[in-house]
Amino acid sequence: MINLDYKKLIKLPYYYVPPCPNCGSRATGRMIKANRQRSFEWVFVEALKNGELVAPASENFQKNLFCNACGHTWEGPVRQFWLTKEQIVYEKEIRGTDPLLQQKLNEIAEENKHKGLLKKMFGF
Repeated sequence: MINLDYKKLIKLPYYYVPPCPNCGSRATGRMIKANRQRSFEWVFVEALKNGELVAPASENFQKNLFCNACGHTWEGPVRQFWLTKEQIVYEKEIRGTDPLLQQKLNEIAEENKHKGLLKKMFGF
């Protein structure tokens, strides 16, 4: 019987942003246009789960990349790679996305808790 390690076989799409040219940090991300049909919050959470940093772009944005460490923005290419789960775990560590994800999930849970309370009180 063959023992397969699926974490090494299955690959997921990953949008790679190079290190910051200003400070060298790897906590870098890309700007994306918000989709009117899907909330940016959902896109933000899904990106964090995949070890990626994203921020909403304005209508006329020129610079498509940003540094979460120093705030620098610049224009550059974003390359898509197919990474294993192990490689994505590494990207999560160097970009610091897990603490941001946990913070966002806590905020969402708190918002939903209050929405549930209002729904119970006022029926909406």
